[in-house]
Amino acid sequence: MNNVGHSPSVKISLSICLAIIVILSSTSWHFYKKHKSSYNKSKFIIINKESMSLTLYNYEGSILYTFPIATGKLMGNKLVKGDLRTPEGVFPIINIQDSRDWEYDFEGDHAPAIKGAYGPWFFRIRTSSDELFNNSITDPSFTEGNKFLGLGIHGTHDSTTVGTRSSHGCVRMKNADIALLKNHVFIGMRVIILPSIEDQKVNQQVE
Repeated sequence: MNNVGHSPSVKISLSICLAIIVILSSTSWHFYKKHKSSYNKSKFIIINKESMSLTLYNYEGSILYTFPIATGKLMGNKLVKGDLRTPEGVFPIINIQDSRDWEYDFEGDHAPAIKGAYGPWFFRIRTSSDELFNNSITDPSFTEGNKFLGLGIHGTHDSTTVGTRSSHGCVRMKNADIALLKNHVFIGMRVIILPSIEDQKVNQQVE
């Protein structure tokens, strides 16, 4: 008897379906009753490292917008701070920050810090495992429980990097795109980050 394996595209589709099931099943009945009116209108984000895209969905699972993105320079799931990888999993947005005046000094370019390097908005995500399905985000401040404190979705001063693996671990978007997305994000919104086929290969080697 021949063994029939799943193609990469089927695996990614199954991963997306599983991620949606997990995020919906994580909401308790008590939470649903308490927040029924807002829950029915909830949206969520899926970031796909295979297609290098960020897709905004409504509560029915219909696509509202899809945007190109940049992710971490190195393949695989994030393991330690500074490893240049984008984390994979389900994470809540814990802060929505105006980042227009933020600066960043890119190493090795022999240039001063660049104002606007993060674009107009920074949506900070919490990556601590004990926060993955916490339905009430009461304190968006940093705690010891956060594994990677500076991770988020943000804009960029250089839109040519979008579509590439070029960040230190954050998800970059074009400034016009993140400005549009800002109209839909909220504290506690779930962000699902899926690995690419190559990311999965790296992850298996680590295991």
